Amino acid sequence: MKLFNKKTTLLAISILTVATYIFYKKIYKPSKTGTQKHYEQLITDRQHQVWDSLESAGIKQNEFESFYEEYLPRYLKEDAETQQADISPEVLSVIHEVMHDLNIDPETVTITTFDDGSPAAATDGLLLINENKFKALSRESQLFALAHEFQHMRFKDGSTICALRETVKLHSTEQDDSSMDNPFNQYSRFIETRADINAAMIGPKYAQAYVTYMDESIKRSGENAGISHPKNSERLALAKEIYSEVAQA
Repeated sequence: MKLFNKKTTLLAISILTVATYIFYKKIYKPSKTGTQKHYEQLITDRQHQVWDSLESAGIKQNEFESFYEEYLPRYLKEDAETQQADISPEVLSVIHEVMHDLNIDPETVTITTFDDGSPAAATDGLLLINENKFKALSRESQLFALAHEFQHMRFKDGSTICALRETVKLHSTEQDDSSMDNPFNQYSRFIETRADINAAMIGPKYAQAYVTYMDESIKRSGENAGISHPKNSERLALAKEIYSEVAQA
């Protein structure tokens, strides 16, 4: 009888343990911190501001979304035709670390190389690496550069910005491409800021890496014009702000 009771007790504990695990993993949703809500609202507000500017230039959001649906298959076809490149093991180890941290399945990403001036870039399905420039970064900067590019992939910024470029040309042929007020440039700066914020908000490791990345960028290249990307000084200030809040959370 005592043996039966012991088995029953162990069974009950096992059931309770499994039920608790399911509750926390599948049902319980931790509330977002005030910091997360603040930056999500910042992103939402900036997105609305950008679309107000685009609509002032004659680009209606619903019309753009229809155009985008037609444009996307062409864009994805180019991605699908790209072959996986041979990447050095040391670079792959950093890429896989970031993929693990972001819960990205490596099978869903094609990694290839390019000769652009940036250490890394992304389309909707491609991660592009300039190995020489990437290896010149500190490990912290490498982590942030990749986390930033994976945010572009997450939000399909590559296909969106290409479709928007075509749309802007159709609606506003007299726009100055070098102007900060150009709606296309405003949208470009927005997606860069969104990628920065979401990458930094992954956790303290990436918030600190954001500060390091921007600090090294300024030391290496100085200030930029702030046309397609926010000014480096603005990005560094934002990085420090996010890190101070994430570190205290």
